[in-house]
Amino acid sequence: MPAKKRPSPAEQEEFKKRWRGETICSYPPEDIRVEGLGDYVKKKARGIMSQEQVRLIPFTTSLLDGLDVKETLRHLVENKIYVREESSVRGRVGSV
Repeated sequence: MPAKKRPSPAEQEEFKKRWRGETICSYPPEDIRVEGLGDYVKKKARGIMSQEQVRLIPFTTSLLDGLDVKETLRHLVENKIYVREESSVRGRVGSV
């Protein structure tokens, strides 16, 4: 994240007028960036968790959640088609 210049004295005064003292004192533009980073990390973690819940099994009677081409090509000599079974991730991703 690139470093930003300090706010001008006029911007600092405007911030002081708007701040009511009910929350932790911070500068709003920086908060927006930090919140965005937190949302990105949560989204990424949820994606990783859902990838860990995938099972690859040989095709028998159902396509389940679709063909897994990569795994099928890996086992091409066995003449087996592999399918994916994805289970949903329970819970939420949040701060510790």
